[in-house]
Amino acid sequence: MISCLALGGFILALLPQLVGSFFRVMALKEIVVIFAMAFIALNAAPVDDSSAATIVRQEFVRTDDGYRFEYETSDGQTRQEEGKLVTDADGKQYMKVHGSFSYIGPDGNTYYGSYEADKDGYQFTPTEPSVGIPNSALLSLVG
Repeated sequence: MISCLALGGFILALLPQLVGSFFRVMALKEIVVIFAMAFIALNAAPVDDSSAATIVRQEFVRTDDGYRFEYETSDGQTRQEEGKLVTDADGKQYMKVHGSFSYIGPDGNTYYGSYEADKDGYQFTPTEPSVGIPNSALLSLVG
């Protein structure tokens, strides 16, 4: 593993050759700020992702004229999408995409949405959360 000082020295040695006269006119405080930011970024505490969702199912298919994918995560998120290459009346090609997703909100309800995108733009359609028994209650009945 390269230490921050060694990395900084390496960058400092190459920087004049890479940026030429620009480096020579940089103020000393700008150089200090750049190295301070690099030092902070390299020594930042790692993020605890032990509660991060994992992918439990996924599929990706490439077709001659597009693609299709879907996935589901361990925290209940799902997404499906399909894109096809379409040729309009003027002979111009564009990708026409449609898809949907769902997730479990903090309130325990499942939220759904769908979308379409084509040469005319992006249209999103939210769907009201499912009502009834929360998923957590249903899962507790199963076992």
